[in-house]
Amino acid sequence: MKATKTKSSLELFASVFKQFFLRSKESVFWLVIFPTVLFLILTTIFGNIEENVELKVKILGESKILENVFSDIKQFQAEFITFADDVEKSSKLKELDKELRSGKLHAFVVLPKNFDSEFSIATILQKTKFQRKVEVNIYYVPVRQESKLAGDILSSVFNSLGTREVVTVETNKLSEGEFEYNEFIYPGVVGMAILSVFIFGFMGEVEYLYRRGVLRRFYTTPVNIINILIFTAIVNMIELILGILVLSLFANLKGVDVGKYLPSMVLHISLACVLLTLLSLNVLIFSKNKPSRVFVFGQIYFQVQMFAGGFYFPLKFANPVVKNFARFLPLTYTVDAIRLAKNLNGFEKGHIIVPIVYIVLLGINLLIFSKRLKVAEE
Repeated sequence: MKATKTKSSLELFASVFKQFFLRSKESVFWLVIFPTVLFLILTTIFGNIEENVELKVKILGESKILENVFSDIKQFQAEFITFADDVEKSSKLKELDKELRSGKLHAFVVLPKNFDSEFSIATILQKTKFQRKVEVNIYYVPVRQESKLAGDILSSVFNSLGTREVVTVETNKLSEGEFEYNEFIYPGVVGMAILSVFIFGFMGEVEYLYRRGVLRRFYTTPVNIINILIFTAIVNMIELILGILVLSLFANLKGVDVGKYLPSMVLHISLACVLLTLLSLNVLIFSKNKPSRVFVFGQIYFQVQMFAGGFYFPLKFANPVVKNFARFLPLTYTVDAIRLAKNLNGFEKGHIIVPIVYIVLLGINLLIFSKRLKVAEE
């Protein structure tokens, strides 16, 4: 009896798999291949900066040597900021920090007092046992490509001069090191893939089963309707896994450290899958399985979550309205949690507790209104 039941379940799963995966070329493209195509498009467009771009850089301090050096760098629009005392220096530093955060400035450098004298002495002593190097502070935002380019050029300039640089990134822990745009966008495309699979895949396919009366027919058989829903979700998870594998392969070729993201991806993608499965079923319940309502919800939620949830831009630089709104979008925490592995996160907490709260609330709601999942004759 048990063997027969297992065999029936396997046959049912095979039927669902054939219907929604093997026979659906659109699903294979949009849910498995498209995330990789999107990643390649974004990294190709935004992952490189043209060499003739003009970079706005400010230097806090005085140096005749550096004035001559920066005048020869065509990409730089360098401006030297002077100060009379430490109080004014502190004030100027805060102004530069504000400009860097707002994007008005690509990078800035803080020079030590009497840089030219210190540099001249260091040059004389560089071939002796008393050699020393002058320290400078470079501030830039590596997740912004133009700022990253400005930081790299400044780093090269000071290295060639024989100075010792202390690279500091003022982004409130958005990043604590040098990261490429590819590193930042990879979790965002993963989030888009999860969203697509469950909003346009699972939810659309279950709505199709209701609309075509497929589920209604199973009420006259021993087959449990829950098994069909579970198998449909599993098929979509297989599509998601395949899509992320293909995406990760190309991301790795583009220099993304995929292995660094893997542990957090396993945990947070699993939570996201449970959350979106419950969300999809709740939407089907309250939309009364009407295709137009399901379609409208899917489109609105997909666009809002993807573009306001920080998938493609750092929430640290978003205005307060967008940032606060993003806190209510569940998949924002999934993408942000994956970025946490590289210190590119926008939020400091809530990465696990918020999705779990959504799962509990949606689960309770589903239990209360579960009878509405039963297909009614119309």
